[in-house]
Amino acid sequence: MLNLKKVLTTRILYFHFILRLTLSILLCGLLLLFIIPLFYFLVFGSGEAGLKIYQLPISNFLENWFPLIFSMLLVLFGFVKNIRTDQFSKAKSYLITGLILLTVYPFRKLIVDFFISLFQ
Repeated sequence: MLNLKKVLTTRILYFHFILRLTLSILLCGLLLLFIIPLFYFLVFGSGEAGLKIYQLPISNFLENWFPLIFSMLLVLFGFVKNIRTDQFSKAKSYLITGLILLTVYPFRKLIVDFFISLFQ
């Protein structure tokens, strides 16, 4: 509890925060748009069997929530690592990045549709 109080009262390193936020959003977006669909296509193919596997509830869960879970695990790992080494300003960057990811992720489809409509 004392460490969390230190994290919240420490000043943030803006360059570290912007870098972590950008990389986390890019990783989440790449997983959502390219890596997971490519993985499904390469593993299951594009035939009837691949379509049946793709329609399973676990596939829906993995497609929608795996990018957030993976990104949040990386952010949590960075947060804990920096807490243990007493780098509280970097830990605060990870904490704020995680909170921003959690608040923005439910609007991912609206954000993706917005950026797609910009380039049409």
